[in-house]
Amino acid sequence: MRVGVLGAGLAGEFHAREFDKIEGVELAAIADQDLERAEKLGEQYGATPFASWEELVESGEVEAVGNALPHFLHEPSAVAAAERGIHTLLEKPMAPSIAECESIDRSCKANNVKLMIGFSHRFHSELLTARRLIDAGEIGRVAMAIDNMSFGAEDFPQWVWNKETGGGGIFTYNNIHGLDRLMWLVGSDIVEVHGRTGMFAHEGDAEDNAVASLLFENGAIGASLTNFNPYEVPRKCDLDIYGVDGSIRIDTWNQITFSKRLVTWTQKREVDEHLQAEFEEFVNSIREDREPSVTGRDGMRAQRVLLAIYESANSGRAVKVSEID
Repeated sequence: MRVGVLGAGLAGEFHAREFDKIEGVELAAIADQDLERAEKLGEQYGATPFASWEELVESGEVEAVGNALPHFLHEPSAVAAAERGIHTLLEKPMAPSIAECESIDRSCKANNVKLMIGFSHRFHSELLTARRLIDAGEIGRVAMAIDNMSFGAEDFPQWVWNKETGGGGIFTYNNIHGLDRLMWLVGSDIVEVHGRTGMFAHEGDAEDNAVASLLFENGAIGASLTNFNPYEVPRKCDLDIYGVDGSIRIDTWNQITFSKRLVTWTQKREVDEHLQAEFEEFVNSIREDREPSVTGRDGMRAQRVLLAIYESANSGRAVKVSEID
């Protein structure tokens, strides 16, 4: 299988690395508007560089692509790929608007190509363990779930901090993962939100801090919060799930702790190739001609919740997710 990567930035580097690990997959092409960057990454993997995603998609060189372009380019590039019969692993978020998400999903279905959304957290070993525990009824009915993604590092590209190019700020870039993994683990859609956002340390019209209270369809309640600082801080990516019979604490990338009456244990991570598992799932869905485990429907579901949070932050009221179209 010959694959390409759209975008040679940080996410594009991940895509190239993970595709290159899979037996029977040839990383054939890499596109970036900065041709020098595409050439540099292409040289590393023996892939042909292209100066634009359009050129790569039209080249006929690949059967599938990893799409790591800025968010505002997701819809035109994914639709163009589908129309050329090219399968797509699309980075989160699916697209800034629901109309764009629907356009991508509709085009992929019409052209019979696979579409997988890059919600990589579903492939972390500690989240998979949590999912098994919850499905087995080990914590009973879920009552509350709290997700906290707090980071600090050298700044992201400027497009991340502008609504026109990113669709939103750090909640779009990071906590779209959190919204998806919350619904995936709780086993229920989020139906109502109340959010607050703020821009404190970056230039742009989006947000670098945000918090939202959440109501799930099954009656569970929760919260999602995030911040991104322009300096190094200890990375936090914690998820606490409280059931009526027990609880789970996930320290992403590190460990999971399970607690219930008279029982507490911690499982520490040693090795976890979650990105490799994600990319193998995409490739296998093509080889086996089946729907991938993370679909366009999942992408749209998370995006609706995200947009409801932004609407709530702007209006100062609770917003039902069903209001977003």
